[in-house]
Amino acid sequence: MFKHSKLAAIFALSFLPGAAFASTRLEIFETSCGYLTQIQTWLFGAAYVMGAIGLVIIAVSAFLGRFKFSHLIALGGGLFIVAMADALLSFITNDQGDTTSCTGAG
Repeated sequence: MFKHSKLAAIFALSFLPGAAFASTRLEIFETSCGYLTQIQTWLFGAAYVMGAIGLVIIAVSAFLGRFKFSHLIALGGGLFIVAMADALLSFITNDQGDTTSCTGAG
């Protein structure tokens, strides 16, 4: 008898979160989508800047006679992966990765 009352209480409570968050769900997605777009833009920009700094460091090491092709290949491969991730995200979102694409308004 006691087991069934716990089960009934859990079953009844499982419907509450959907009703409680229904009114704020759209607001949460609008806010988070804007932040995620800003974070993505910042991360890709930072990755490209770090790649440019790495290229300068490789050029200085070549000038000093300590050039290694493995460093150049690693830097090129990393920048290629970042560029392809950026292109893939743009392709998936049809170049509409702004706040309207998350809310369905655009």
